[in-house]
Amino acid sequence: MMRQQELHLIDLNGDSVTPSIRAAVECAYRWVLKDYPQVDPAIVANLAERLATSMETNKETIWSAHRYATSALHRQVRHWLRQKSSKEIAVGLEKELEQWAGPNHEFLRAIDREMLFQHLKSTLNERDRSILVMLVQSNANPSDVAIALGISIDAATKAIQRIRERIAHSLDAAGVHKSSNEPQRRTGLERKWTY
Repeated sequence: MMRQQELHLIDLNGDSVTPSIRAAVECAYRWVLKDYPQVDPAIVANLAERLATSMETNKETIWSAHRYATSALHRQVRHWLRQKSSKEIAVGLEKELEQWAGPNHEFLRAIDREMLFQHLKSTLNERDRSILVMLVQSNANPSDVAIALGISIDAATKAIQRIRERIAHSLDAAGVHKSSNEPQRRTGLERKWTY
C-alpha cells in the first residue's frame, strides 16, 4: 500500500492552520484522491496546501470548513485537469516531435562556437591564447594587441596572422569545411589590416 502524502498546512506567517481547517483540508485531500486517481498525489497536495493557507486567511467568512474544502479542492483539481488537457498536443514519433519541440539551432551553434573556441585556445601558447581572446571578445585590432602586449604593430599583425594560420590548420584537422553552397560569413579573425 502506498504511503499517504503528508500535508504541510500553514498560514501566511508559516504557523500551523487551525485544527478545524486542518481536518477539513485533510479530509478533502483524501476524498479528491479517491475521486481522481489519475492525478498525481503531489499535485493534489500542493493544491490542498494552498487551499489551507487561503482558508486560514479567510476563516471568518467560511461557515462550513469541510464543505468549503471539499468543494474548493474538487474545483481546483477539475480546473487543473482542464488546463493540462488544453496544453497537451498530439504529436507523432520522432519527426513530428522534433518539428514541434526540436533543437534550438541558434543555441546549438552557440555551443559549437564555444567548443571550437575552447579547442582552439588549447592548441595555442599562452601569448597566442591571450591574443585570440582579445580578438574574439573585444574585437581588437593589431594596435590594440600591440598596446596590450607591449609589442610593435608589425609584431602584433604577424602574431594575428600566425594565429589565423593555426586556426585554419586546426579547422582542417578537425574536418570543419565550409560548403560552397553556404554563404561566407566574416568574423573578426578574417579581417585584413593595412597600415
